[in-house]
Amino acid sequence: MEQHLPLDVGLLTSKFAIDASSPTGLRWKVDHWKMKAGDIAGCVKDTGHCIVNFYGKRFHVHRIVWAIYNQRDPAEKTVDHIDRNPSNNSPENLRLATYEGQLRNTKPRSSLYGRGVKKVGNRYYARININGKDFSLGGFATAEEAREKASESRASYIQEHGSKIYPIL
Repeated sequence: MEQHLPLDVGLLTSKFAIDASSPTGLRWKVDHWKMKAGDIAGCVKDTGHCIVNFYGKRFHVHRIVWAIYNQRDPAEKTVDHIDRNPSNNSPENLRLATYEGQLRNTKPRSSLYGRGVKKVGNRYYARININGKDFSLGGFATAEEAREKASESRASYIQEHGSKIYPIL
């Protein structure tokens, strides 16, 4: 898990402006090194995440946007993109989350037999992962049975413990 640098909201507010027309979602308010007031702050990386260098440190733009908009430092929480688009840094698309909560919101990895199903020998084994822990659901004769059991167990957990998309903190 990545360590986050503390954010001074007052300093950030004096240096940056949230701007939806900027590719990163942020613009400089004042001249900073080679940058002029009104220039786009930061750049978009190959992964789609936007970063900005500020006083010799590299920051994720979505954390700065969230801090300016909410007027507080997200501290050790992560800032999550609700729509899973790392380039969409509009304040309405950002929310605080725990690292574990963000893991639950990741896209499922594909499987030949379905999510949470693995073939071993002539049996199909189902499992689900909850909060980083794997739970085996047993072996089944067909992939369909194993897939159905995994789906039922996932749905049961969601019903008991909350939404599939974790709650906003």
